[in-house]
Amino acid sequence: MTAIEAEQLTRSFRRRGKAVEAVRGIDLQVAEGEVFGFLGPNGAGKTTTVRMLATLLQPDSGRVRVAGCELPGQIRQACRLIGYVGQAGGADDGMPVLDNLILQARLNGLGRAEARREADRALAAVGLPDVADRLPRTLSGGQRRRVALALGLVHRPRVLFLDEPTWDWTRRPAPPCGGSFARCGSRAPPSS
Repeated sequence: MTAIEAEQLTRSFRRRGKAVEAVRGIDLQVAEGEVFGFLGPNGAGKTTTVRMLATLLQPDSGRVRVAGCELPGQIRQACRLIGYVGQAGGADDGMPVLDNLILQARLNGLGRAEARREADRALAAVGLPDVADRLPRTLSGGQRRRVALALGLVHRPRVLFLDEPTWDWTRRPAPPCGGSFARCGSRAPPSS
């Protein structure tokens, strides 16, 4: 099954009164279970593309299908099946880490008990079960990145978007999650 599909995806912005083409006619297909990355210089449109695929930015034109959902028509369904870890992380510094995770899970449709269970699972998956009661602002940079990853995984998305992941996977023998992102998340799509 195809996890991500884009056809002729475009997006422009206006800067200093001029139209700037950030994304020009991208076509791509990413299979379920596949790891796919964009490489390119600053300003090449990588973040803009990821934000369009993750439902955070509407394309000017083109067709997008993520986790079996046609966008923008099925955006609500898609959002529950997508995890997104942005460049800035996304944790609320005024709430304990565990509360951040539970809130994220609840916003993605999980019940109270399931949200707590998944929050604990996500913290364990990224190797941080001991920081549950701490505020994100008290964590090291590496711990904050792992909390951001847990936020993207807590609702077990079918598709996970990482925008400029800075956690150095090469220094560890395997990703947190027991060696596989597949073990961190992925739940079946809701039945229609």
